[in-house]
Amino acid sequence: MAKKASPTTKATPIINGTDWRDTEGRPIKAHGGGILHHKGIYYWYGEEHSRGFGNKTGVSCYRSRDLLNWEFACLALPKEALPDCFGDEGVCERPKVLFCEKTGKFVMWMHLDANHYTERSAGVATCDTPDGLFVLEHIIRPISYDYGAHDKDSGGGQVQTEEQLKIIAMIDEAGRGNALADMNLFLDDDGTAYIFYSSENNSTLYVSKLSSDFTDIARPVKEGKTWARTHIKRWREAPAPFKYNGRYYLFSSGCTGWNPNPLLLSVADSPLGPWKELGNPCTGHDAATSFRSQPTYVLPAPHGPKNAFIYLGDRWDAHDIRRATYVWLPFFVGKDGAIALSYYPQWDFSVFEKKPKTLATPQVTLTPGKADAADSLSWEPVPGADCYRVYQNNDYYASVTETTFTLPEIMPGKALAWVVVAATLAGNTSAPSTPLMDASMPVPSAVWLSDYEPDASMQSFGTLGRDRNVMNGPLSINGKGFEKGLGTHAHSEVLYRIGGNFSEFHATIGLDDSHRGGTVEFQVWGDGHLIYTSGVMSSGAKVKKVRAKINGVFELKLVVTDAGDGTHNDHANWADAALHP
Repeated sequence: MAKKASPTTKATPIINGTDWRDTEGRPIKAHGGGILHHKGIYYWYGEEHSRGFGNKTGVSCYRSRDLLNWEFACLALPKEALPDCFGDEGVCERPKVLFCEKTGKFVMWMHLDANHYTERSAGVATCDTPDGLFVLEHIIRPISYDYGAHDKDSGGGQVQTEEQLKIIAMIDEAGRGNALADMNLFLDDDGTAYIFYSSENNSTLYVSKLSSDFTDIARPVKEGKTWARTHIKRWREAPAPFKYNGRYYLFSSGCTGWNPNPLLLSVADSPLGPWKELGNPCTGHDAATSFRSQPTYVLPAPHGPKNAFIYLGDRWDAHDIRRATYVWLPFFVGKDGAIALSYYPQWDFSVFEKKPKTLATPQVTLTPGKADAADSLSWEPVPGADCYRVYQNNDYYASVTETTFTLPEIMPGKALAWVVVAATLAGNTSAPSTPLMDASMPVPSAVWLSDYEPDASMQSFGTLGRDRNVMNGPLSINGKGFEKGLGTHAHSEVLYRIGGNFSEFHATIGLDDSHRGGTVEFQVWGDGHLIYTSGVMSSGAKVKKVRAKINGVFELKLVVTDAGDGTHNDHANWADAALHP
């Protein structure tokens, strides 16, 4: 982001995944946050992680008139303002602020927790101004739900099995209510406010109306009327709700710690649901990791049409939270409610302006890289285009707002056809450019799979590790370390299009030493046919050597299943995974 510019400068780019600075040149620290628009000024509240994990500092507040140039306003809620029980290692996460017309107060909700996430409560604070010092009013767990453990039988007694008693104990021994973790606030058009949050050990989302002064939930509490359980046993967190054309939309993240995962889009006719899951709205390269980000807020686009929004996300660094960056992406809600979220390394607010329906076809040139440099595509700007969509072998790969694109490294023995289409964010496109071929070197004696990005991958936890395990640590099986290989977590699928150029796939397989107790099964598939299966393998079991024949196989898919007993601790490694001609 530019350090200083006129508030009317729309061409100032938002550059994703970089170190954003405030008007004084200092890094912006406002993660897991949200934005309040009040009397022409945007206020950005977020976690101040300059002292590392645990948000030892508190909640920061920045202000801007253009969403581009942010002035540090204050530390709106210092960590010292929280009770001693949370301590220096305690957690203050995902702060959101609403303005209450009834009271004239600014109300902040946040997730408060002790070290190791043992408290899981909501903090509620208020202030007379949006950029002043907020005062903590109370700490609550707003909903008490017994998971059906207190249902009455026909004789009027209570059915309480051993399992139900365990559930009751899990709620809270002091009767404070169900846990509250990742949360967000939403203000509806009629002035009703809602809180969305993860509960039941993050397995289920709760949605509740707030009281008229926004400092509590609406009472008396009645399930289906004032609150609801939704996405039950779907393990969702980081909820980010928004509304368009009378319908409610919700982005949410899977529960994979600091590691990114596929975004989920859901839609409903009421904030209380029922919610229908629509799948991952992200498209193209890195869609399976939500472009290496986690949602935190959705903001209506400034000066744009009513169906234009901005996705706000955090790109966390699991090893040093202070190095986390931001990902903001523009998108439109289509007439049919469809949403396609594309990644742009950089973009500006001109994408929300009305564009011509007809766009010229880009004239694309392929430039071979010199020495260690990669090949690239380039073209002249197309008038009226917001972005350029790049296709690999007719499959959508990425979008850029610049007029160059660096091609990814190609696995030996492959050739790819690339085309470019000029597009507007609203969906108007040009005809595709003339295909250009990019070929790789001849096939060597062995190809390490971890040296190349797969054509597709998914897993139930974390991010595919290349020469690392799923927790981004060293690959290790039964005490033996490996320099090369893939680290996954069941259920996982990793697909490579290898073009029929190889005869064997080799790997050493087993569960990673970072976690014990997992049970998995490794499978190798070629062009939709099962080629190899390991049988059930457990932590500590003897490693197995895979020598799978793949003559003529075009699509190689490596699968790790949970062996039918759930995915807990299923950290599985394809060590020394290689293709041989």
